[in-house]
Amino acid sequence: MPSGAHQFVQAQQAFEVLFHGETRAAYDRQLLEREVQAHIAPAEVICKHDLQDEGDVATYQCRCGGRYIMDQDDLQLYTELLLPCDTCSLHVCLDTTQEQATI
Repeated sequence: MPSGAHQFVQAQQAFEVLFHGETRAAYDRQLLEREVQAHIAPAEVICKHDLQDEGDVATYQCRCGGRYIMDQDDLQLYTELLLPCDTCSLHVCLDTTQEQATI
C-alpha cells in the first residue's frame, strides 16, 4: 500500500500535468495513441530515416500507393507514432528513437 507521502506526490504530479494546457494536451495525445495502438497492428515499423521531408510534413510511401503523413512537429513530441495511410486501411508504427530500422 502506498504511503500518504507517495500518494501526495502522485496527486501533485497529476495536477501539474492536467493543470497546464500544453502538458494536458500532450497527455491526451499519448492516451489516445495508446488506445489506438491497442486495437491496430501496424503493417511495419519505420524510423525517421525512412521519411521523406516535404516541408511542414514528413511522408512515407504505402504499398498501396498512398502515403503516411505526419506533422514535422510531432517528431519532437513523440517517441512512437501509429500513422494511418491516407488511401487504405494500413498503418505503420514510426519509432522516432531509431535512426535506422532494425531487422
